[in-house]
Amino acid sequence: MSRRARRNKQQGSHAKRISTTTILTIGALLIGAFFANQLWNTSKQNTYPDLPSLPIEDYIENGLSLRNNQYQLQGEVVEKPESDLTQGQLVFVRVKVEETQEVEEVSIKVPSHIGKVNLETKHDYTFKVKVIEGGFLIAQDYQPL
Repeated sequence: MSRRARRNKQQGSHAKRISTTTILTIGALLIGAFFANQLWNTSKQNTYPDLPSLPIEDYIENGLSLRNNQYQLQGEVVEKPESDLTQGQLVFVRVKVEETQEVEEVSIKVPSHIGKVNLETKHDYTFKVKVIEGGFLIAQDYQPL
């Protein structure tokens, strides 16, 4: 076999090693990105890990039975009919009922002293809420998703 033929054969196998290494590296990066995304989404869902989710069906049936308890609630702000700098704002939040996958709307009173981030309609938030007298929800804190 001539030198030129051997050199071409050696370069061909080297090129295959590079492409295999490149493919494995890209695969490892994709797997790493997938797991990082899963971790990121999990941490966003557990904004208040010490609080249980508000049982929406129980709340709608009899909110009084849940009074003086704190919960977390995730949903999209769909309406802000009331807003006063001194009193706070009333927002309507669209939430998904986990058991039935139905969508319900609940109202939350957001006091003005917890207004770190402007609440915008058509945006998702996680609320830390307390059920007060009368079965109303009052926000203790909230974070955008």
